[in-house]
Amino acid sequence: ALFDKETLSWLEQFSGVDLSDRQRFALAYILDKEKLNNFEYCRMNECDSRVAGKELGELVDSGLVIQHGTRRWAFYALPQERKKEFTISQKRGLRRDRRQEILAIIKGRGECGRREIKEIVPLSSAGIIYWLRKLVQEGKIEPTTDSLKDPGVKYRIRTSKG
Repeated sequence: ALFDKETLSWLEQFSGVDLSDRQRFALAYILDKEKLNNFEYCRMNECDSRVAGKELGELVDSGLVIQHGTRRWAFYALPQERKKEFTISQKRGLRRDRRQEILAIIKGRGECGRREIKEIVPLSSAGIIYWLRKLVQEGKIEPTTDSLKDPGVKYRIRTSKG
């Protein structure tokens, strides 16, 4: 069964993340089947392809899933490190807060990209993205590009303008 006891327990760690029921369903599906594409998302959630693309994109932006391929060949999966990290965090409880560590790196360098942070902080790429998004949402840092999806995006300490 897709929503067995272990899967429901695994999904509980996302209770603090703003996800729709469709996105939670997608995460459970990916955990069980290891990947999901736009067509499957549409079929299981009875939604339009554009809605599916938007909601899957939000999962990618949040660092919960990674996208492989583009357009009609795109599919979505849990990062391997993330899958292991989730299993470990279930046993250990809450994940360690890395915000101060990442803030210190950005302050020290002025501007810093995800790869540079990953070289210093022992986290998966998805973990780095997770904490960067938290810091952006809190208004502590800002991206140097309009799109957070830009692979070359760098982050800097947010100035107190406006």
